[in-house]
Amino acid sequence: MRRKSSLKELISQLIILLILAAALYFIYVQLTSRPELSDVSWLRSIFYIALGIFAIMFLLFLRQAFSNHALERYDPGSPESLRRLGRLRRFKLPRSYQHLQERWPEPLEDIKKFFYDKNYNAVRSDDFEYVFERERSILSPWRGRRYFKRCFVFYHPMLNVLIVDQKLKQAERWIDQYWDQAASDRNFLIFVTDMENFEEISSAGAGIVNFLGTMMRGSLYPVLIDLDGARYFFPVDVTILKRRDRLVYYYYRWKIKRLVKRAARRYPARSGAASETTVQRGNDREIEIEEEKS
Repeated sequence: MRRKSSLKELISQLIILLILAAALYFIYVQLTSRPELSDVSWLRSIFYIALGIFAIMFLLFLRQAFSNHALERYDPGSPESLRRLGRLRRFKLPRSYQHLQERWPEPLEDIKKFFYDKNYNAVRSDDFEYVFERERSILSPWRGRRYFKRCFVFYHPMLNVLIVDQKLKQAERWIDQYWDQAASDRNFLIFVTDMENFEEISSAGAGIVNFLGTMMRGSLYPVLIDLDGARYFFPVDVTILKRRDRLVYYYYRWKIKRLVKRAARRYPARSGAASETTVQRGNDREIEIEEEKS
């Protein structure tokens, strides 16, 4: 219903813009065809002001049309909503990256090395594979204290939206619990999964895409690396976050995506590997059927 009402609103705005465009064109024709009107300077000024207002309205229309499409809230329990999410190219990696878990032996180790190379320290945690922290080198002038940068890393072979929601809440509790000891207003969370259930991972991805990132203290930005389906999910609505925080999150999102791409290039898919995997799965299924019959 929300999608239909938004579509109706956009259509009505488009009709208004077309009517205004027709009116402006009619006025322009009158000004150019009648010399007694074209010589009046204040009429030309009014026309140019109206043209400028129309241009602003058109840009706002384009922005709203894009926002309604890009900032859609996806329902993890709706197959139709998940299909729309699965068609978005912004979350897709190249097709050659599919089944990357079969070629990338230690993704968690590579992620750990990435943060160690940036002088992060690992902190013990029972809820996550890794929690990396690094004290900022610049003292906050208006807060009178140093803040930390933090990243959570979590792997699960059977990831779903309930686990995603649970880990997001655990990360929020961690940030709040250690605020006095190691305050971190920018927190990054990396989910990694190699599950071969495309729909279930799409549902988990919807939880990532819908996440707004704001908390009582600081902010949190999650991403999800789907090794089997070659997808990379991240939040799309970051309008509530501070601009400087958004830039930091965009940078780390790009760096982690670059890490995945480097791994895919380092362990390229063998020609025919995908077809071999499909044939093998078919053979395994035939063996299971024969065993059931016997």
